Amino acid sequence: NPLSRELNVMRQTLLFSGLEIILLNQNHKRSNLKLYEFGKIYKRNPELPVNSLVTDRFSEELMLSMFVTGSVTKDSWKGNASEGDFYFVHSHLKRVLSMLGFDMLKLKMITSEHPMFSQGIDLVYKREKLGSLGLVSPEVLHYFDLKQGVVYGELFWEKLLRFHQNGDITFKELPRFPEVKRDLALVIDKGVTYSSLEELAYQTESALLRHVSLFDIYEGEKIGDGKKSYALTFTLLDTEKTLTDQMIERVMERLISAFESKFGASVRR
Repeated sequence: NPLSRELNVMRQTLLFSGLEIILLNQNHKRSNLKLYEFGKIYKRNPELPVNSLVTDRFSEELMLSMFVTGSVTKDSWKGNASEGDFYFVHSHLKRVLSMLGFDMLKLKMITSEHPMFSQGIDLVYKREKLGSLGLVSPEVLHYFDLKQGVVYGELFWEKLLRFHQNGDITFKELPRFPEVKRDLALVIDKGVTYSSLEELAYQTESALLRHVSLFDIYEGEKIGDGKKSYALTFTLLDTEKTLTDQMIERVMERLISAFESKFGASVRR
């Protein structure tokens, strides 16, 4: 039974109820939020007549949604608080997909036409849309009287499970040797996407490269017109031995050479 008349509806998206929760928290001076929800949405089949069975006219689907607004870290001696952004949610959605066994090299990101986003992407795997994420548009934020930006992501959970159940379940030993992280800032043309850099990195160094993440974007006079700078973190791991400085240096040289060759990239010093 619904708790109120306002909740006596079948939701078509988890976005609006999540924005109401964010507003409630912000009204109580809690502006830095990282939220998620598992919930069902409902879709109507427009091809069926209104006198057909309700159970036929509507379908339900379980969704996983994520919301981020404000800061995701606190001020400390290490530095200032960092704001939750598109890439923060993007990395968490990809981590969910990776844990379910999806091949990240086959995951495609295309521009989303989600009507509630000012900017966004769809996550597509083997031509199936698995989810979306983006910046909630200013018009929607204004309607809910929200004063700061919100990043929203969603995954079609039952669709993920169908893919997962059709795949093989594999197990591997926990690593006995430490991971190594290296940062690299690349100056590239504005038309080059992060996903293309990520894909090339995995293709170039499939043996030792475990993870790629984007932590900064810069555009300005210092790097020239038509250019941008992406700062990337590469996580390396050898399951058989500890990586030496020499081995790490060779990996980074191969990555830099690949970026220079395919995208005309240069290292930002």
